[in-house]
Amino acid sequence: ANSAEAAMKILAQQKLPFDLVFTDYSMPGRNGWQLIREVAARWPLTKCLLASGYLDDTERAEIAKNPSVRTLNKPYGIAEATSVISEMLKRQA
Repeated sequence: ANSAEAAMKILAQQKLPFDLVFTDYSMPGRNGWQLIREVAARWPLTKCLLASGYLDDTERAEIAKNPSVRTLNKPYGIAEATSVISEMLKRQA
């Protein structure tokens, strides 16, 4: 999806919730952290991964409170991203 609004439409159309949502912080409209909060409210078992180089301390503290959300600091490589995704999907909700 190219925006939070488009992502929410895709998520809402699915019969079963997604296991994981991987989003960037910067995108048109709502940012990735806002998207994750909305996803968590509607689908609390969906894990979320937020890629960013721009999080402030307040956002990092909020994210740290939620065990279903992880951050991936930019720049990152494909090996790092796949490792984090694999680890998240193996964990129980």
